[in-house]
This record gives sequence, structure tokens and C-alpha cells, in this order.
Amino acid sequence: MNVSWVVMLICVGAAAIALWIDVRFPGIAPRALLGVAIHAALAIGAGQLLVPAGMNALVEADSAVLTLVAVFGIAFPALMYAFLVAVWTVKRAQGFLLR
Repeated sequence: MNVSWVVMLICVGAAAIALWIDVRFPGIAPRALLGVAIHAALAIGAGQLLVPAGMNALVEADSAVLTLVAVFGIAFPALMYAFLVAVWTVKRAQGFLLR
């Protein structure tokens, strides 16, 4: 299995958990469009600022354990949050279209 497959499977796993969170805990979704926009800004900010900094800091240590911590402790939760915000965005857009 090469790196592309591993990355794809991690993305599929993050998306599946995001969908599960949305179904299991529907009350945590923001009710207003402004709330969705704030979560989207936070997800983009985390993906652009926090994830690269954290990944670089941990991967540069040349430790297999720290690399796994970087992938599953930093990148995976940020990716899962981005997918969750995407689900909320689609649901909010559907709400506007079905009015």
C-alpha cells in the first residue's frame, strides 16, 4: 500500500466520523448561517495555520511515534472538523433551497 492509499483512507475515515457525529449529535450543529460561517473560518484557519505548524514540529523530530501523533492527533481531527463543517454547510444550503 502506498502513501496515496493511506491518505485516501484517512480522509474517508475522517469523513465517516464527521457524518457519524452529525447524525449522533444533531444538536451541536449551528442554527444560524453566521455560526456555520464562523465554524468554516475556524476550520480553514486550523487547516492553514495550526496543522502545518504542528505537523512540521512533530515530523521533524524523526520519530515514528511523533509522526503518528502528528497525523492522528493534529491532522486527522482538523480534517474531521473540516468535513463536519462541510456537512453543516450543505445542510444549511439545503434549508435555504427548500424554503
